[in-house]
Amino acid sequence: MIIILSIIFVVSIIFFLYLLDKQNSHRHSVLLIVILLIFSSTFLFISKYSLIGSFTTAKMMDDYSKIVAKGNLESDDWENIDEFFETKVKSSSALLDWYQFFIEEALRQGNIPAAESWINGSLENFINLEQSYRWLAVAKKVRNAKYPEYLNTSISININNFDLCEIFAVAVAANIFRDDEPDDPITIALFYEENPVEKIVLTNEDAEAPGIDLTTAFISQDVITVGTVLFCKNNEIYSYGESDIVFAEDNKHKVINIAKDQWKQSSDSSPETN
Repeated sequence: MIIILSIIFVVSIIFFLYLLDKQNSHRHSVLLIVILLIFSSTFLFISKYSLIGSFTTAKMMDDYSKIVAKGNLESDDWENIDEFFETKVKSSSALLDWYQFFIEEALRQGNIPAAESWINGSLENFINLEQSYRWLAVAKKVRNAKYPEYLNTSISININNFDLCEIFAVAVAANIFRDDEPDDPITIALFYEENPVEKIVLTNEDAEAPGIDLTTAFISQDVITVGTVLFCKNNEIYSYGESDIVFAEDNKHKVINIAKDQWKQSSDSSPETN
């Protein structure tokens, strides 16, 4: 827009120089043209009702920021939003950028219900893996703002090797099972370490996807199933069955102590030990 206005400014100077020439008999016509050019450029780019340009974008962002301030978005709000997206947003990536802007604006205002409304209303627009991952990252911000007291949950696993073998690597998986999909576990934490360890602490940082973690299981009161595997340098494998865990308000840090008789030897092959 600045470039276009600069061009108009230069052209206007030329026109005014032309007007100063008293021998020009068309000065009045030229003056009318210049006035029309200045008025049209002002209307299109700078005025409150500009049709194009950065001012319009800023004005729309201000209008929609006011919508963000509402606790819950009504059907009329979504109609206006959909119309805006249809006319101004040309790609799904840009669409997510706008949604992220509005959600983070709501969080900045401390309006968590509005941020939740934006999250719930935007999910259906993002269907591929990359977009879903970004959506989850934004949704996690909303969840963290709503439930800050659940963010530091953890599960500690005391290996207690009992000299079963010389450990090459340790793997731990924490899963939840939902009633509607009992055969399809959701992994909320995954740990793998190629060094002997006696204690493992699972946190939200071990989640495979943003927001699908221990905190989510805590909030939903899901039963967490934890399993552990020891890979030995002699290619033996020892596995620890499973522990079912449910977080409680007074117990956000669960501890699993694995007894010697709970380790079961497996015949599966272990990872390469070099």
